[in-house]
Amino acid sequence: RETALKGGFLPMCEFDGENDAVFPEYDNEGNRFGEYVMDRGVHADLPLENIDKIFKEKYPFYVLYKKGHNLKQIKEKTLTYKK
Repeated sequence: RETALKGGFLPMCEFDGENDAVFPEYDNEGNRFGEYVMDRGVHADLPLENIDKIFKEKYPFYVLYKKGHNLKQIKEKTLTYKK
């Protein structure tokens, strides 16, 4: 929550456990924030394999790969960042 507040994402997007948490096109200061360009369907769990494939295509130097992290670390929640 603190990170979202610092980033200007709250109160514009909060998840209540029932409704979709959809980010708006602009942040709280009116800056372009993001755009949903394709609906990829409903998933019971995060589709990491699909995300991995798309990120490798679109962002070949994606930071997780540059730092030697992999999807197994994300899946097992062992990926950590040092301050």
